[in-house]
Amino acid sequence: MNTVGEVLKKTLSKLPSAKKIKGQMLIDAWPAAVGEKISRKSRALSVDNGILFVWVNDSVWAQHLSLQRKKIITQLHRLTGTRLLKDIRFQVGGCPPEPEITDIHLPRENWREIMLEESDLIKIDEMLRETGLSTDLEGKVRELYIAQKKKNNWLLEKGCLPCKHCGMPVDSLVHEEYCSCCSAER
Repeated sequence: MNTVGEVLKKTLSKLPSAKKIKGQMLIDAWPAAVGEKISRKSRALSVDNGILFVWVNDSVWAQHLSLQRKKIITQLHRLTGTRLLKDIRFQVGGCPPEPEITDIHLPRENWREIMLEESDLIKIDEMLRETGLSTDLEGKVRELYIAQKKKNNWLLEKGCLPCKHCGMPVDSLVHEEYCSCCSAER
């Protein structure tokens, strides 16, 4: 009998946005993978074609992290349950990137409070009907998709530009027209 984690992992790999979800999981796991001290000196920016791009405040930290690259990749894979990463590239110095919107505490707004349109919910339900998941698991995956859609809508409302191909919010730090997944597929 398969565990819920195994079934969810298998299901996520079949979904069209699986690479985007896994890429974001790797970015989100950066602080846990490297620890608090290093995460104050660095920030995971994006994942493109199996490469994690990380901003580091100086060359000493870049060298230190380069020497630990394999260990960090192993830790990121363990934390996220993926095997997506092939390498990590470091962007040294310059102005530190703006904090991710999730790091900013906005007193009047929270992405969880956004209401989705009925058409968005219908699309999510139609997509899930085709997966053949158990009722419990389908409910959890539905919650995940609703949360992702709410956050994407919120990021777009806050000024993130949409990807010209898929419409997902584009990382404002890289100033690209396409998200990292669509850029990799082009």
